[in-house]
Amino acid sequence: MGRLLPVALLCAAAVFGQEDSDLTGAREAMGRGVHLMQRGNYPQAARAFEVAARLAPTNLEAKLYLGICYMAQFRAGSADPANLEFAHKAETQFLAILQAEPADDTALQYMANLAWERSTGIADPAEKQKQIERAKGWYEELEKQVPRNKEAPFMLAVMAW
Repeated sequence: MGRLLPVALLCAAAVFGQEDSDLTGAREAMGRGVHLMQRGNYPQAARAFEVAARLAPTNLEAKLYLGICYMAQFRAGSADPANLEFAHKAETQFLAILQAEPADDTALQYMANLAWERSTGIADPAEKQKQIERAKGWYEELEKQVPRNKEAPFMLAVMAW
C-alpha cells in the first residue's frame, strides 16, 4: 500500500505544529505500534496507535494503522458483539480519513474490503444483500477515484455474478 511510509516521516508530517511533548509521544507511540503490528500483535498495536491518534488527532497515518489493527482482529462470519465492535471501530477510523481526504485510495479500499467481509457473516438474505450493496458502493467509489485499481472491477464482477 502506498501510504505505508517510514514512521519518522509520517509522524513528523502528521503532527507538525503540535507541542514538543505531543510530537515526541505520538512518534514513540507510532514506532511502538508499527513494531507490534509487524509482529502480529494487533491488540497491543491498536493501543499504541490509539495513543498516537489521541496525541495527534490530525495524524491520518495513526488512524489508518489503527483501523488496520481493528480490522485484523475482526473475524468475518462471527456475529459475536465484541467481534462486530472491531469492524465498527475499523470503519470509524477509515471514515475519519475519508472525511479529511475523500479520495484516499487506501481508506476506500479498506472500507470496501470491510463491507464485503461483513457481508459474509450475515445469515438473513435481506440484510446480506443490503451489506453487499454497501460494499458495491465502496468498490464503485474506489474504481471512480482510482481507475488503475484492479481489485475494484474484479470485486464488482464477483458481486454481479
